[in-house]
Amino acid sequence: MENIHDFEQRLRHNVEALNEVLPENKKAILEYRSLYFPKNHLGVGRQEKILGILRQISNRMAKPFTELTEKDIENLKAQLGKENFSLHTIQSYFRVLKCFLKWQNLKNDLLASPEWKTANPYSKQEGQISPDDLPKP
Repeated sequence: MENIHDFEQRLRHNVEALNEVLPENKKAILEYRSLYFPKNHLGVGRQEKILGILRQISNRMAKPFTELTEKDIENLKAQLGKENFSLHTIQSYFRVLKCFLKWQNLKNDLLASPEWKTANPYSKQEGQISPDDLPKP
């Protein structure tokens, strides 16, 4: 059976693409990969997703993770919203970044910021079926 997702190749690409990010962020992301991923038994697909998100956030922020401020988090949320990222994607970005920053024991005051709260992607009625829409037996 053909592997249409090829997570191993995508993971290799994300690791190679870390050369595009700031050296201190690259070092932190690779350290996170080598220490956090095995401890938490993350599969290749999850590893690929996390590395990709951290790489993209690093490129968008263009500053070391150790220097992030509440304003940076607010700007990231606004930027993702303007680019029409889905609520699921925005929530994934913030969950990955928050977990990464907690793992690094960085910015405890930043982690308490209300900016971490993202909209619940399931709260919208759009696309949901109401009981009245279901066929009657």
